Amino acid sequence: MSHDSLPKGLSFSEALRLVRADQLDVGEVPEAEGFPLEFLVKTALRKRTSIRHIVSLLNDLGIPVPDPAETIRAALARVPRPDQF
Repeated sequence: MSHDSLPKGLSFSEALRLVRADQLDVGEVPEAEGFPLEFLVKTALRKRTSIRHIVSLLNDLGIPVPDPAETIRAALARVPRPDQF
């Protein structure tokens, strides 16, 4: 984490859980790739908040997680579709 303070309303223990500190080696910094959409959805449901809020918290902690809406749009653009007449 690259900040000296936590986002408002986020405790130290919640921040550790959010950045998946238990899955990191000592001194290892979390990467954005470690936070797939599935994790964001599950975390948002667990915390009873939005995916966008979870992404905002991670970004505030210095982890550049991309906008989930952009991720979903990019994925949908790659889905094959039947030709429309």
